[in-house]
Amino acid sequence: MEISTRENEKLVSAVYERAMKAVHAEESIGKNENIVYQIELLSQEVNSGASFEQYFRWVGKPEVDSILEWLQVLEMPEVDTIVQEAIAVAFPNGVPEDESEYEECTEWNEDQEVRLNRLFERFEKFNGAITNKLGEFILEHGLG
Repeated sequence: MEISTRENEKLVSAVYERAMKAVHAEESIGKNENIVYQIELLSQEVNSGASFEQYFRWVGKPEVDSILEWLQVLEMPEVDTIVQEAIAVAFPNGVPEDESEYEECTEWNEDQEVRLNRLFERFEKFNGAITNKLGEFILEHGLG
């Protein structure tokens, strides 16, 4: 289990907070800033204590549809696989097209909750590595 560096934690936090303010103000953000924002949002929500359930309740279909693409920048296939499995568990019939149908699908049965929690336990082991990879991405793209 990789431990994140303090420097990378600060970089990720600064970009995330800046992007979050812009998103809440309905201002546009750049593609790379959005990638950092979306991956950090995933990480924070999944680690909030409610596993992947929290993430899927906070975001909508567009984010769920795009998260695997955004995760590609990390070059961490294990994380991609975990998130892909979580999407399949949460939405066994596929992610609903309609937002109201999507919201209805965010009430899971006990089996789904157990499986999502197990996936969180696997995901959690990568927290430090995700932060470090995002920090590298921020520096490479001049976002820091």
